[in-house]
Amino acid sequence: MVRPSPLRDARRCVVPALLVALLLGLAARGARADVVVVDPQGDAGVAVLQAAIDAAADGDVLLLAPGDYRFDGAFDGPLRIVGKGLTIMPDGVPFTPFVRHLVVRGVPRGSTVVLRGLSIVAPDSTPGDDRALVLRDSPGHIWIEDCGIFGPWSLIGSGPSEWAAEVALDIADCDSVSLHRTLVEGGYGHETENVGGLLFYPTSGAAALESRRSNVALHGCQVYGGECGSGPTAPGEPVPGGCDALRV
Repeated sequence: MVRPSPLRDARRCVVPALLVALLLGLAARGARADVVVVDPQGDAGVAVLQAAIDAAADGDVLLLAPGDYRFDGAFDGPLRIVGKGLTIMPDGVPFTPFVRHLVVRGVPRGSTVVLRGLSIVAPDSTPGDDRALVLRDSPGHIWIEDCGIFGPWSLIGSGPSEWAAEVALDIADCDSVSLHRTLVEGGYGHETENVGGLLFYPTSGAAALESRRSNVALHGCQVYGGECGSGPTAPGEPVPGGCDALRV
């Protein structure tokens, strides 16, 4: 369910602008935004959150009530914020929303996407690109604060088949990305494992942050490349290693 915040009348007009000002330091005098509470009420929250994102206007604030915003069998692909500025943060209660992998694309110049107090995760690697947070083609500003961003680990699946660990945060063609007090951790490699009589050897971890043609600033962040798996390696093959924290 998506519902207006209980803020009313003058408070509804003033508090959103103050929230944006505190988060960004960029709110102009007279700036206004709607504040909307996203509450899955026990249902899978992914589709509810995507609907709220799609319905939001540029500059709106989405407050996430407690719920699961990661997995929904009926929802295919990542969450997407496209072509608008938006703030997503917890609804003032002591919990950290876990949000499934997220794509932010085409933030317009003069607009800002704020991600605050979230844990952004991807499911264990599956075929295709499941990097936890993907930022693309944005002349506007993207501000990430007090978040955790975790790349998917390498996985041996049914079949059996093997998928590599993935980067946690992937940035390309963005003019201004700021991370503050945020943990970014690349996916881990898997250990040696025997599956159905087939021996899978350990794999390497993935980078935490990968950036191309972008301006990125980190303030008080922790950034770790994913660790490699342990165990015997294939004859004649090099020992896999952990991965770089940053790739630029």
